[in-house]
Amino acid sequence: MFFPRRFSLILLILTGGAGLLFGQTSVLDSLHQLYDRAHSEKERAELAAELAWAYLESDLEQAVRYSWKTVEHARHCDCKELEIDGIYTEAVAKYYSGDNAAAEALAQTVVQQAERIGYKRRLATAFELLGGLNEAAGNFQQCLDYYQRAAALYEELENWGLLANLYTNIGALFENNGQQDRAREYYQRAKAIYEKEGDEEGLAFVYADLATVLEDRQQALEYLLRAAEIHAHRGNEKSLAGVYQTLGFVYGELGDYQRAKAYELKALRLRQKIGEPQELAIAFLNLGDSYMNLHLLDSAEWCLQQALKLPPTRTALDIKTYIYYTLGELAEKKGQYDQAFRFMKKAADLKDSTHSKELSQELAAFEARFRASEREKELLRQNLELEQKAKSRLSALFVGLVVLLVLGIGAWTVYQRQMHKQRVAELALAKQKTEAENLRQLDAMKSKFFANISHELRTPLTLIMAPLEEAFRKAPKGPLRNELELAYENSQKLLQLVDQILELSRLDAGKVTLEEVEFNLDEELRRIFQAFQSLARTRNIQMDYLNRLPKETCLRTDLNKLERILNNLLSNAVKFSSSGGFVHLSVYA
Repeated sequence: MFFPRRFSLILLILTGGAGLLFGQTSVLDSLHQLYDRAHSEKERAELAAELAWAYLESDLEQAVRYSWKTVEHARHCDCKELEIDGIYTEAVAKYYSGDNAAAEALAQTVVQQAERIGYKRRLATAFELLGGLNEAAGNFQQCLDYYQRAAALYEELENWGLLANLYTNIGALFENNGQQDRAREYYQRAKAIYEKEGDEEGLAFVYADLATVLEDRQQALEYLLRAAEIHAHRGNEKSLAGVYQTLGFVYGELGDYQRAKAYELKALRLRQKIGEPQELAIAFLNLGDSYMNLHLLDSAEWCLQQALKLPPTRTALDIKTYIYYTLGELAEKKGQYDQAFRFMKKAADLKDSTHSKELSQELAAFEARFRASEREKELLRQNLELEQKAKSRLSALFVGLVVLLVLGIGAWTVYQRQMHKQRVAELALAKQKTEAENLRQLDAMKSKFFANISHELRTPLTLIMAPLEEAFRKAPKGPLRNELELAYENSQKLLQLVDQILELSRLDAGKVTLEEVEFNLDEELRRIFQAFQSLARTRNIQMDYLNRLPKETCLRTDLNKLERILNNLLSNAVKFSSSGGFVHLSVYA
């Protein structure tokens, strides 16, 4: 079991003061001294803003207190941007403390005031915070809307670092929503920015993100190894431990539990060195899972018991849910159903109501196995008592006859069950054969129908095309000729569709062939693309075509089938795009 990654939102407050090394007491002391000696309200507002942000890492109450002071001083000197910064810092503090309702209300206030004065930098971070709040609430679409609005502002401000980080947030949003392709798209965008900016550390983080959504697990391993190399070179032990844990998870997916265990041991050593209890518990949990897969059950149990030694925080309770769940699996492997039931019961008690259904089902299964084990013990005890009584009352011959009778009944029961299973299997096989024959006949009838209807449609369509072509050829240049040309081209497409129906019957018969011709790729793509312009205009949809290949590029293939594929793609794109949408066709090698 791999404990889910907690995707954290990186929120930056940008004030006019000097940079801070958060968490260092000497820095806080220096800021307090500067704040006490400040002469102007603007200087006090700037220092209060820095103090508020510094306290976010250690004391949320102080962070809120100094965010209020920031607002108070900013109002005295009529500095709107600093006032908005103070409100924003309070919103972040509320977010960190778990008061999401207050955080959202404050963030909306930041949006209103920042829009009023054109404070785009703070507006972007407020949108990002609102996105994170909606993600926590499970509002996928609203979260995505806020993230995209923030991304547009970061791009306008050319703040590439924050834009790349936001792309990783959006990628994680899609990943958590099960949309792996979209997640890969945004992770790749972030990767491109980090590569362009030469941000080695950013690349390491996005490599780890990409590894979680790549279908090619070998490629995922390559990315993770690159990330580990970068973090090791930079001495970032905390991030390196996270990458080692992910490497262990991927190797576990591939069934290489020895390598999974090796990387999880590395992660555990780093977590012990760093000293973060909750992350250390996750490392013990992952290592215990690998030991369990290697059938080293005692080692697995020791690791899981170590993982239970957590401080009593809300996050720790979430982790303990997974620990108890894994302990339940371990006890089941040992055949200890009573212990398995108790561990699963503890996991269910800790699990919050929004995720309890799946765990309750597991608990019910464990309970059933536990009850069965108890019944087996009770039956065994009763049988022993009966044997004791039988030995005291009956002769050895009678006991032997009883045993033979029991065995005979058992053998007869087993024989009857086997015969019943055999009859059921024979009936199922006969039913499958009948259904297969019916499907074959239905498929033959379908192919015959398609062939007949295609021939019936082709004749009147050909009769329509002939006069239409003549009218188009004779019509003078102008709008009428253009409309006739469009009608003629679409009638040709209709004829191609009829041919496709006919080709379906050929496909069933295994007689489909490719009619290869050589053609200019750009000319044919433009022709196909332009055929949809009129339809797109009626739907208020913009269409754009971009060819990155040389204009003279030629392709040798079946043009009709290529055109059919593109027609289907463009038709679906226009059909499923909302009014005001955008359809883009791009060609590149």
